[in-house]
Amino acid sequence: MTKGILWAVIQTPLLIPQRYPVGSPHHITLQFGVHRENWTHWIGEEFQATTLYEAWNGNIQAVAIQLPDYVPHQNKHPHVSVSWCKGVKPYESNLMLSSKFDYKLLSQSLQMKVEFLEWS
Repeated sequence: MTKGILWAVIQTPLLIPQRYPVGSPHHITLQFGVHRENWTHWIGEEFQATTLYEAWNGNIQAVAIQLPDYVPHQNKHPHVSVSWCKGVKPYESNLMLSSKFDYKLLSQSLQMKVEFLEWS
């Protein structure tokens, strides 16, 4: 069985400037470390998501996302990692969103498309 990441890729440009030198907004992780065979019915599906706020902490920047109720996700804080400092990993957005951060309210509708990234 093939394992990987089920993610929703942004189809609409995210209208927010990057605060840090590394990264580019790309996706929302829906399911991590899952078998492709269990999620084939979701691959290619499209939906609308809404930005809630921009969050940053001096190392990393993310945008919190409101997903439709029917979209399956395992992340406590659905988000898009936007930019980060050199040496910081994009997954650190999860840690930031569970702690203290600066924020700015946002409201943008995003068209999303579900894809599966296979691990090699």
